Amino acid sequence: LRERTQKELTSPRVVEKRIPHENEIVLLNDPETPRGVWQLARITKLKRGMDGKKRNHTITRWKRTQ
Repeated sequence: LRERTQKELTSPRVVEKRIPHENEIVLLNDPETPRGVWQLARITKLKRGMDGKKRNHTITRWKRTQ
């Protein structure tokens, strides 16, 4: 058996660290519900902080139809 490096042992839910953009579809994290039923939303407006970084988002939620 060979030793495995940390790079080979990645988590199946790798989170990508990137900046969200307007009109992007996102999942709304809710720790009380399973991931499969999290709500979807669209980012409609990004607000920047005093330092110029994106801090607040205005979103529009989707209503699920079944």
